[in-house]
Amino acid sequence: METNLQIAIDETLFEKIIDTVPDMPDHIFSKRFQKRMRKLINGVEYVQKQRKSMRRILYAVVIAIIMVLAMVFNVSAVRELFKKFFMELFKTHTSVKSVDYGGYPESIEEIYEITFMPDNYELVFKTEAAEFTPWVTTEYRNDESYFVLVQYAKNYYSVNVNSENNPVRYIEINGEEGYWVDMGNEKLISWNKADYVFTLEGNVGEDLLILIAESVRKVN
Repeated sequence: METNLQIAIDETLFEKIIDTVPDMPDHIFSKRFQKRMRKLINGVEYVQKQRKSMRRILYAVVIAIIMVLAMVFNVSAVRELFKKFFMELFKTHTSVKSVDYGGYPESIEEIYEITFMPDNYELVFKTEAAEFTPWVTTEYRNDESYFVLVQYAKNYYSVNVNSENNPVRYIEINGEEGYWVDMGNEKLISWNKADYVFTLEGNVGEDLLILIAESVRKVN
């Protein structure tokens, strides 16, 4: 009984207290206050945007440094590996030159040819060596399959190899230094031999291309 009475008294007093509180209109902040608040909010948003921009810039710089270092190490490794070739790596290709100059013929004075010929391949193009000819080319085909041999005078060996996503690998042909590039359907081998540099390119298998390269011999 006492509990119910106490509850009734409390509720009555609460209602009376609420009734005594006057109605208060919504507060309107001054324009000056609102302007200051907008500046504070904009300042916080600006700082947050700046931090995000700085993070992006820092991330881009770190990625760029990593890429440059990787390229430097890659170029250094390639230059250390090859003694007969000078290589410059670019984004889409590799520029290759011979480092042998002095004492070598300025033109093609001795002709080399392929002595191992796969079945059903026919000669479809040949450059005839003449006086001061810096390179000669022979091309063989069998329907859609082909391979091309180019013999260069070392002074004139300067090629651009499609090495985008295709790493340049070291290879030896009959004990002579060379490099190998797998471009998917097409492959390329280039190597030193005596006074000349040779390039063999084609869309035949790797093993067959190596056999053809190893069969290149002087014929006169």
